[in-house]
Amino acid sequence: MKGILFVIPFLIYSCSFFSNIEKERALEKPVLLKTIELYYPKEALDNNIQGKVDLMIFVDTTGSVSDIKLIKSSGFKILDTAAINYSSKLKFLPIKEDGKKVARWIKWNVNYKIDEKPMEPEMINLFVFYKASDYVHESTETAIDMFCKLADNYKFRIDCSDDSTKINTENLKNYDLLVFLNTSGDILDEKGKRALMEFSKTGKGFVGIHSATATLEDWDWYCNFIGACFEDHPEIQDAVVKVVNKNHLSTKHLPDTFVWKDEWYNWKKLPENVEVLVTVDEKTYKGGKHGDFHPVSWCKEIDKFRIWYTALGHLPEHYTDQNFIKHIVGGIYWAANK
Repeated sequence: MKGILFVIPFLIYSCSFFSNIEKERALEKPVLLKTIELYYPKEALDNNIQGKVDLMIFVDTTGSVSDIKLIKSSGFKILDTAAINYSSKLKFLPIKEDGKKVARWIKWNVNYKIDEKPMEPEMINLFVFYKASDYVHESTETAIDMFCKLADNYKFRIDCSDDSTKINTENLKNYDLLVFLNTSGDILDEKGKRALMEFSKTGKGFVGIHSATATLEDWDWYCNFIGACFEDHPEIQDAVVKVVNKNHLSTKHLPDTFVWKDEWYNWKKLPENVEVLVTVDEKTYKGGKHGDFHPVSWCKEIDKFRIWYTALGHLPEHYTDQNFIKHIVGGIYWAANK
């Protein structure tokens, strides 16, 4: 299967294009209001056509793209046209200067690149566990449906259950990956806890989604295992998310920054000995407790056992968002290490 990558934009503040435009003061990078999946023309894919398109896009005071200039062609009209059409649909948070909304030209690069490495090297067996003894998420049903569809689209063999007795050593031997999906509360008895501890020594993998950190919160071993445990959260609201590691399988497709509506968890203690992938900017919402660095997705490896976690995923619509689905799929592939 061919994978598609694209390069996210960056600002420039002077070039020949601005010769008849007033000089602008340096601004922070515009923030995408909603992520949009890049369209790669089928004809270009079939013929292995690749290339980078350099554009200047004009972001008006509403955050919409109202004009586009082709600065440097990819050498292929089909890619140039696709890049322009894609970029015209982008929507940003309005850019502000001194408290006022302003319009700006920004440089936007679209890189059409085909990754020839197979994304599905071999079958991955997943056990998706969604037991909730505390808060039950409305999104869980949609999330389970998403996992069923993943089994159709990827080389995943997936079993889903909320039966705690299935967290046992013999059953877990059948799986490459254990997923805690919107779990909550004290969902495991002592036998289940021992099985999880034994599983963590197998060199396989674990994926935690959203309230997996609001699970077994009084068990220090588990909080250290997953990276952090939930303390509280403010009301659901929009915030700006920042990708701090673009080289990971779960984040390479995401914009550098984008707006996301979610339930923003505060942690009892910030995660330690993890590789942080995504943070949330506390200046863009109310109720954060961790200041300038607030992790919401991370990964870690312990004796060849891989753990990947995302705090995103409270709302049902998240599990039909293609970029969020790819975020999870990337986490699965990384944690399974296949």
